[in-house]
Amino acid sequence: MVEGCAVVTAPRLVCPYHAWTYALDGRLTGLPRADTFPGLDKSEHGLKRLPTHEAGGLIWFSFDESADFGEAETLARDFEAFDLAGQHLFRRRTHDVRANWKLIMDAFLEGYHIQRLHAGTIAPFFKDGVSTADAIGPHQRSAVGREAGHAALSSSDWATLRSAITYTYQMFPGTVLVVSPDYINLMVLMPQAADRVLVEDFMLIPQASATEKALAHWERGWELLDGGAFAGEDFRACELGQQGLASGSLDRLTLGTLERGIRSFHDAVDRALTPRTG
Repeated sequence: MVEGCAVVTAPRLVCPYHAWTYALDGRLTGLPRADTFPGLDKSEHGLKRLPTHEAGGLIWFSFDESADFGEAETLARDFEAFDLAGQHLFRRRTHDVRANWKLIMDAFLEGYHIQRLHAGTIAPFFKDGVSTADAIGPHQRSAVGREAGHAALSSSDWATLRSAITYTYQMFPGTVLVVSPDYINLMVLMPQAADRVLVEDFMLIPQASATEKALAHWERGWELLDGGAFAGEDFRACELGQQGLASGSLDRLTLGTLERGIRSFHDAVDRALTPRTG
């Protein structure tokens, strides 16, 4: 119905195949050659409505019509502290990654790889192995210690805490939010095949750049993460991992104590895919 990831503003939705037309509330409003559908009641052929909920600056939806979004409200309290809803979109880019979407999620569920994979980019900013995590339903949130030092951990000021901790939220099934000291990256995963995923990365900053100096600062942050750590390292490693898995030569994967989030995530995927009974 809507192709691509670009923002679209239109008074109606038109199917590109047969040109059935829908209002923005999902009602079927018109169709070519209506005479070939005798007795068709347009009111019974609208788009499927999914439950939605706005919380913490994000719009949440569920395929479960009985969803109560209680977990979203829990996470929203964190996002409100970061003023997620008040952020300005600085840059966005869509990456075409030749890997299974779950490998991308795995990369943001552990800090074990930071000092190794990211040695040339972001590793100097972080303490090795200083991290903690918890779960809110199927979602996870983690905190990774930065080189800024532990003195800031006694502060109640979010800006000070963000200088010492990078907060990451893995929202099930395929969204990642990374809170750096002065900007936020939101990544949305859109699987295209078993071995291909589109990753749309949004960089959010407190306000639009007012000076050339500010613009240069945000550009450096964008290229460091999106162009360097994410595309050049994380996504590349995922593609190599996909090749290894596709070879069929691996009979097991070994996870350490810094990678428990990966196990929890895959357990949640298994539960979501298990048919409900009773």
